[in-house]
Amino acid sequence: MPRLLLRHADAIYVCDDARRVIRDGYIFVEDGRIAAVGAEPAPAVAADEEISLAGSLVTPGFVNIHHHLYQTLTRAVPLANRASILDWLYAMYPVWAEIDADAYYWAALANSSELLASGCTTNADFAYLMPEHNGEMAAEELRGVREAGIRFVLVRGGMPTVEADLESRLRPLMGAQLDRLLDREDELFPKLESTIRRHHDTSAGAMVQVAIGPTSVTYVRPQFMRRFSDLAREHACGLHVHFDPRPDEHETMRARGGKPIGFLRESGWLWERTWFAHSTLLNDDEMRAIGDAGASIAHCPHCIIRLGKKAARLGHWRAHGINVGIGVDGPASSDTSNMLNELRLAMMLHRVGGYEDSEPAGQWLTPEDVLWMATRGGARALGRDDIGQLAPGKAADIAAFPLRRLSMAGAVLDPLAALLMAGADPYASLTVVNGRVRARDGHMVDVDEMRAFDGCNSAARRLFDAARRRTGMDFSKHV
Repeated sequence: MPRLLLRHADAIYVCDDARRVIRDGYIFVEDGRIAAVGAEPAPAVAADEEISLAGSLVTPGFVNIHHHLYQTLTRAVPLANRASILDWLYAMYPVWAEIDADAYYWAALANSSELLASGCTTNADFAYLMPEHNGEMAAEELRGVREAGIRFVLVRGGMPTVEADLESRLRPLMGAQLDRLLDREDELFPKLESTIRRHHDTSAGAMVQVAIGPTSVTYVRPQFMRRFSDLAREHACGLHVHFDPRPDEHETMRARGGKPIGFLRESGWLWERTWFAHSTLLNDDEMRAIGDAGASIAHCPHCIIRLGKKAARLGHWRAHGINVGIGVDGPASSDTSNMLNELRLAMMLHRVGGYEDSEPAGQWLTPEDVLWMATRGGARALGRDDIGQLAPGKAADIAAFPLRRLSMAGAVLDPLAALLMAGADPYASLTVVNGRVRARDGHMVDVDEMRAFDGCNSAARRLFDAARRRTGMDFSKHV
């Protein structure tokens, strides 16, 4: 592996326990790990490449803990542009049901590159929709990921049912094709075990790991949820699920003499290797239980705006001791996969007033809080201590961002506040993963971006055409 020396960074946010900031700093990388970090002058070392980061801010590479790569193929769909969650799914499921291994490859390659360009070095992809027979879709997704060079957690999921009344709405249009979206329990768990055996690497510095979980909590099938938690413990995997208990789900559990959070506890889901997605509807009892268990939440601010969800109560989460990370969510439910912009929105969105439980100013996030969530918080959610900080022995996952931009003129006191509160440039000037430079000035080093772009668009058109022929739906129609 190349020996890399990064020099004269204006500010290095180390994200260690002391939350140190090094001014005019250097980082020396060797064998894919941080060998040294400190203030200039740098030591005299033999480096294969020396890069000046004067005029830049440096952080650990961002850790994205909630994503759906396949959704790259269904961005900005007119039929769903003004749709709330169920109508949005109504427009998406017919297209997603046409997914194949080739489409997974192009989505993974294109979107992993987009993430890297924004300073993201680790991505956890919740692949709950993967109608494969013998691991072919997971294999093609991983091929795209490896070509891009991002560190990766494949959250191999399952979809036991569709939401609310969507089956009755979609069955007349999709027929038996609707069943392609759904997983039978007796078929799903052998696939999960096979994925874990093939791809889960528990060693320090692992580039690919596996986690598991269903797309949503199955309150009427407790044995299904228990099988996930038992399998995760057996193989030292993480657990992941969308958890945002709706009023009807509270009523379902009330009729059974329980509560949604109690169901998760009884199913073995409340532990430190679980991280939930969204969770904007949590009450104080649910927050307390998640915090006490050491579990985490993925905050996805763009999705909240895109689908009209309730603003997340980040200050309340943190007050209950919940570890929080950041996720860009699927490119169809946020229409973007830029991690830097997700940080910027995360810092501001929870401040929105007008709710009975709006966050007081004393609970608003600082720039340092948001950076911590995107680095150490994300690493903890994934059960890793080898990423998310710039310290000797840790993985050399590094992001640098330009500070000399007109949008930041006048922001002279705090570089990180300048980047997150005033900055408009969405790209990193340098992204390093496992000691290798993967992106410079917002562009990939080893990926033909136009090949990825064209391949992704070709796959998307193929899926839309197939869904249109099958259902007669006009996905280009604005409603």
